[in-house]
Amino acid sequence: MTSACELKFDDISIAEQKESVPDDFIYLFQESDRRVVQPAGAGEEEEQVEVGYCATRSAILHRLDLAGYTAERARQSFESWLEQERESYNTYAANGSWAEPMAAELESFSYDEWKRRVKDVLLTRYDFSRPMDTYADEIDRRMRHLDQDWLFFDGGGLSAIRAMLEALPDVQEVSLDISALIGGGWIEPDERVCERRRAPDAQWRSILQPTVIITEGSTDIVILKRSLERLYPYLTDYITFFDYEGLNPDGGASFVVKFLKAFAAARINTPILAVFDNDAAGMEAFNAARSLSMPCHIKITRLPDIELARSYPTLGPQGRHSIDINGKAVSIELFLGRHNITKDDGTLIPIVWGNYVNKVQLYQGAMQDKAAARTRFLKDTEVHDQSADYRARFPELVALWEHIFSLLEPA
Repeated sequence: MTSACELKFDDISIAEQKESVPDDFIYLFQESDRRVVQPAGAGEEEEQVEVGYCATRSAILHRLDLAGYTAERARQSFESWLEQERESYNTYAANGSWAEPMAAELESFSYDEWKRRVKDVLLTRYDFSRPMDTYADEIDRRMRHLDQDWLFFDGGGLSAIRAMLEALPDVQEVSLDISALIGGGWIEPDERVCERRRAPDAQWRSILQPTVIITEGSTDIVILKRSLERLYPYLTDYITFFDYEGLNPDGGASFVVKFLKAFAAARINTPILAVFDNDAAGMEAFNAARSLSMPCHIKITRLPDIELARSYPTLGPQGRHSIDINGKAVSIELFLGRHNITKDDGTLIPIVWGNYVNKVQLYQGAMQDKAAARTRFLKDTEVHDQSADYRARFPELVALWEHIFSLLEPA
């Protein structure tokens, strides 16, 4: 008997794949979603253990958005498929009357109608009390056909999965059962399937390959990694970070530009996002990077403007002034939460003005005590507190990550 993995929405079976797990299934999950369940009263036999991956609806939708499989893309993919089907059946009808009924029905068929019908199909296709070979119409017959071409209109890919989720708004969880593949010997019982399949490949680029984020230094990486774990834990396998610790490469805005040149020259196919500070030095490097001819999978940005920085205390030769420091002195420490950049006397840690950056005609500013802000943030987020509303505590980091996500989503 051939073994297969099974994709499910709650208890609804959506699709199966024999002998292996396709990339489109793997993409929906990360290794922290893995679940191993020993049914109550079961023995020690491996085949009785349920192994799979499970994630919430909201996590799956965010992951699909990250790859560009939005609700609108699902609609566009379906409409493109529908237009091809109409053309095909019109051609058939011109050469034989057997295709005329379907050609006529397809003229009034639509994405919204498909969503209405697909819900009923998915909920009842394994209802064996239904009369065999009895269908409401020709479209119903095609949607229930074993080849599933009208269910998975994109060939079994993520657009159709997104469309089905849109058609089933009450679904709470999406799961992938790989127990049968383990029982059949296709997968080792302890194999970390998602992790292994996301390992980079030098020869080709898979949808499973995570984006690498590179920043001006290791401190930014530490903060971004920690904040991703706390704010968006269901996306930690979809994004990775430049390793400043391993080989100890040089840091700084100018070196990021050099790295980008090297990556492009080496024709590295890994998706990369470089994030520069939103200060004078970062602006200078950002402009230099933007002037380069980069492949589409290498993107650049700056830390976004934030409301907190629009009137922020600064120190300079002319004394203390609160001004808009966006584009002049915003580093990642400004994103660590107001409570972590506030001194004991209740005032914000000020920005101190330094050198003049001639190319952008701005003075460079830096937070007076960055180390204190970073230490407070890391202590604040050291342990994942399930009861903590991290998004409310760190609105600037939420804004930063939403900005990053918008850049990672394909155009």
